[in-house]
Amino acid sequence: MHKRNEFRTIPFYGGSPEVPGYVIAAGLDVVVGTPGRLMKNITQGRILLDNIRTWVIDEAHQMMEDGFINDLDVIYKEIEKNVKKPPQVIMLSATFPPSIQKRIELFCESGHKYIDLVKDLASKTPKAVKHYVMELNAQDREEALTKIIKKFSGEKGKTIVFANTKHLVKGLAEQSPLRGVLSLHGDMMQMERERVFSKMNKGIAHTLFATDVAARGLDIPSIDLVVQYEPSKDVDLYVHRSGRTARAGRNGIVVSMWKTPEEIITLKKIERAAGVKFTKLIIEDDKVIETKEIVNFHQKEQELGNRGGQDLRRYGRGRAGMSNRPPRNNSNRRNDSSQGNDFEDGEI
Repeated sequence: MHKRNEFRTIPFYGGSPEVPGYVIAAGLDVVVGTPGRLMKNITQGRILLDNIRTWVIDEAHQMMEDGFINDLDVIYKEIEKNVKKPPQVIMLSATFPPSIQKRIELFCESGHKYIDLVKDLASKTPKAVKHYVMELNAQDREEALTKIIKKFSGEKGKTIVFANTKHLVKGLAEQSPLRGVLSLHGDMMQMERERVFSKMNKGIAHTLFATDVAARGLDIPSIDLVVQYEPSKDVDLYVHRSGRTARAGRNGIVVSMWKTPEEIITLKKIERAAGVKFTKLIIEDDKVIETKEIVNFHQKEQELGNRGGQDLRRYGRGRAGMSNRPPRNNSNRRNDSSQGNDFEDGEI
């Protein structure tokens, strides 16, 4: 066992102040950083690589999908040039699809091993999560969202709402009638993101609207509810989104909204690959009601195919792809100090 503060560790990431040279010169045991900031410090000669023994790439799947593979390649070649013995390479991720496995081989020797602690997608979906779905047209989702959060998360619980575009995330956060609302998306600077994490962790904010920039590696404890305003685009993303809740022995809830043929197909894939059973939610007497009905999306897809193209066009008019429009104006939203908004102007 190692003692607390036994190792000297310094983070390097965009949006943070430059680490002073004298801090680096004093010696470091562990360097933690984003690819861009690490490359900058390596090429400037501020970080020496001759004693590197282990290289860890966390969230390897997402790193490579997001276009960081070239940066990682540059860093690895710099390490190889400076060390006498190749370092141990460790890559960590909740998912390693075949397409990513081929890229991983660029950084690993021929004898590398895959160690899968959970074996399949069904095992990677937390068992303590209840999975719900609610059939809603795009124009009805905003109003239903508030009811869902009040039912499953209440005033003190924490919720993450996922949408597929930053435009929709910003609009939903701005128009929400709830208090303690923040947004998280790819346009935000690192310092802004850290303020969001801090307020969620401290319980100052309770609802976070986010794109998938938040789905991997996000560490906000005690998330009670995850809402997919739009279903994730693939099975792996569903696993990562749902993994934000039911941590450290807690239970959690994931609610996915759906209506369009595309959403039916996506949820069918999740249903099969992740072994998820979706329970139907409805709104009755202005309240969200949990039914005992299990929704079978494989059957839903077959029904759509049997009804033919006319039915597909009818569904298409209500598709959630309308997410590029701003959410409708809500006269009850809290957007000024007289209504108790908890945050400074422009922060959301």
